[in-house]
Amino acid sequence: MTNKEERKAVDRNGALDLIRIVACLGILYLHFRSYVSPGGVYWGDVLVTADDSGVDLRCFVEIFFVMSGYLMYSYVKRISEGMGFGEYFCPKLWRILPLLAVATVVYQLLAHNLLMLGADVSYSQSSLWGMLSSALGVQEGWSFINSHINPEAWFLDVLLLCYLFTYIIVNICNRFGIDNRWGFCVMIFLGAACVSRESELPFLGYMAGRGYESYFAGMMLAAFLNKKSAGKKEYLISFLILIVYALYHVFRPELLVFGKFYLVAFLVAPALIVITQIPAVRKVFSWKGLAAAGKVTFATYVFHTCTLLGIRNLAEYFGVTIDYGHEVMLIAYIICAFIVGTLAYLLVERPVINLRNRSQKTERN
Repeated sequence: MTNKEERKAVDRNGALDLIRIVACLGILYLHFRSYVSPGGVYWGDVLVTADDSGVDLRCFVEIFFVMSGYLMYSYVKRISEGMGFGEYFCPKLWRILPLLAVATVVYQLLAHNLLMLGADVSYSQSSLWGMLSSALGVQEGWSFINSHINPEAWFLDVLLLCYLFTYIIVNICNRFGIDNRWGFCVMIFLGAACVSRESELPFLGYMAGRGYESYFAGMMLAAFLNKKSAGKKEYLISFLILIVYALYHVFRPELLVFGKFYLVAFLVAPALIVITQIPAVRKVFSWKGLAAAGKVTFATYVFHTCTLLGIRNLAEYFGVTIDYGHEVMLIAYIICAFIVGTLAYLLVERPVINLRNRSQKTERN
């Protein structure tokens, strides 16, 4: 969704922007540490990406999916009233594909330059089709071989699938007189099945499953809040969920590993969103700086791997040995990532959105 559309769906909520920022920071931390320590990522003495113990920071992506589904629920009524597919889907492509295309080119140029400098870039497969599939948002989750070009942008590929299935499900449910929520439930269980069985089927792969279960959980949350506004009981339950989850993180983190994605998608992320609806919370975080930072998190996420490659290029070119394990380097990387994200927002994302808005205005006139 464009920022304008998000404000129409839900008044700009600084608390939601704060969640975006924290989730983005968590992903930046994870991927930076994963890049440095492919055998495991640690936060102090706690293993944060593991199958047997610790906290898995990959779950921050689930928060993004839940928030996307929550914000997209406003389209259900418009689709039910006959909104055309082009009118629905094209704005999403305008928002996502230009950023993906630019990031793909930048990633490939930086990866190629690293190879020319004699460095190892074994985690991507350079090819014309790989660049096209990455730029078109069909590299992950669809039906093609993943070439791992700008691989961490897989979230956007799957998000496009979620948008597509939203339109299909709402129309099918309306045609047969079925409540849309049943369709959303089917997608949640389908996504959970893909994750639990580590499916590799087209449109039903492991990564797609993570997106489906989380995104449509966000849709279900929005449907619930649309029927019944959150009150003191919902706020209390949400706080209790977060407190219990935090206590397990501190004292028994190994018990959170099994079903980690489900816990975040079905409990933690919805609880966070419900808490952001508390008037006092909204007022506390009604700071314009949060809104500004929230706007650039999308572009920061798309380009954060490119930023890391850029740092590597500079180090190789100048023959500088960088201690990637040092905390100062992590902070420098995060700052650089947000600077690059801000530039991408100002130079690519916002101009494209403004161009589309002007084009629509001209067509209406």
